[in-house]
Amino acid sequence: MKKIQTMIALGLFSAMPALAEIGYVGGAKIDKIIVTSDGSYGGCMLHLDKRTEDAVAGCGRSWVSLSCSGEFASKSDARLLLETAQLAYALDKTVQVRINDAKLHNSYCFADFINIE
Repeated sequence: MKKIQTMIALGLFSAMPALAEIGYVGGAKIDKIIVTSDGSYGGCMLHLDKRTEDAVAGCGRSWVSLSCSGEFASKSDARLLLETAQLAYALDKTVQVRINDAKLHNSYCFADFINIE
């Protein structure tokens, strides 16, 4: 009987979907911007001068993708994110970004929100 209860409990927990971790990195400056023509890394990426893994453990290396390829956001929305990032970079302003570890491009987390601070 105990064996059946254990098997049922394990079955229930393994059937539950994994939850995404979403976090914010604030007060960060963008120090690098990459745009690719082949869609790798989601087509465009930002490097922040703050550690992304402090906000979301699964988002290391301080690089985030904006999904300019259109996989996680529409291409027009991603372009607006990129233009906002370029403005912050050009003006040397800090930003706040929201990152999500469930949406990855080449193991880099997706950022769906940028706020110039």
